Amino acid sequence: MKKTIAALFAALFLVLSGCGDSSMDGEVISAQDGYLVLDGEGEQFALRLTENVAIFEPDSGFRGTQLDIRGARRDGSVEYGGERLRAYTAESVMVTGELKRGVLHLDDGTEIDVMRTNLFGDRYRLSDGTELLREEYIASAGSGLTDAAAKAIEEYISANRPYNLKTQLEAAYVDYKASPEEFAYHVVSYDVMQSALAGSVAYYQATLTVANVVISENSRTGKQSEYGLAFDRETGEKLDTHSLFSTPWDEARETLVAAAQVSDSDRAQRMADALEPDGVCITDDGITISFPAGAVGELSLSAYIDRENLPDGLLQSWAEPEAWSETE
Repeated sequence: MKKTIAALFAALFLVLSGCGDSSMDGEVISAQDGYLVLDGEGEQFALRLTENVAIFEPDSGFRGTQLDIRGARRDGSVEYGGERLRAYTAESVMVTGELKRGVLHLDDGTEIDVMRTNLFGDRYRLSDGTELLREEYIASAGSGLTDAAAKAIEEYISANRPYNLKTQLEAAYVDYKASPEEFAYHVVSYDVMQSALAGSVAYYQATLTVANVVISENSRTGKQSEYGLAFDRETGEKLDTHSLFSTPWDEARETLVAAAQVSDSDRAQRMADALEPDGVCITDDGITISFPAGAVGELSLSAYIDRENLPDGLLQSWAEPEAWSETE
């Protein structure tokens, strides 16, 4: 019996025989009579299938699937490509990803594949399997919204990520070509979470991290930026941050920097001049103001302002978080 990858994602779990405590993961590269061949754990290995699990034929669409194998147990070996591979059975197998080929091309025509996973983000790579970039995206509209608003907010956030994926891939590819043997993948991570609710507004804190300076295989550094977003709580329409304040924007941002109690007056003025609307994040406890690298100094900068240090009436009454009135 055959099953497509879509059916596997719907089911998620395949129950296999065996027992044990170990966990393994790997990408399916072939399907043989009674077992799957996977690449993972630093080697190729085989996963035996049992009579109560379908036998996947090579052209069934199963190849390129990423599997998480729970309770793996050694079960002899199998022959593949003229070699003997370790074979395992398992308690359960979870489908965690699916390979899509040729999703985009770099400027020189290089084709890029992507392993789309439902646990670890998307992994962009060359056709030979070399991983260039991991894109980690987490966003949820949160609670206290109409269904229509939640859908509109999530669609807006997904469509307006503050980075260009192709640009990030091109940069990673340049580093790879410069030193293929030492290269390790770059990471771009975008995390958006609800930070506060007002009578008419839903607020969000967004954090973008681009880790493109590789220290080692498991250690990277780079830049981090924080943003604030505001949406209409009923419709999900993106709101202009200027409209949230009871004073003109130039006055509002000077008030915010003053509330941050910056001791250096020259620096405080540079911060006020540089503060952009998307650098204001409104939360249940106060407001965070953030600046990208180079806006005020060499490094990125943020300052947290506790609710108690903010002047009354700074925000429009309909824009004040509900939690603020609870602290008064």
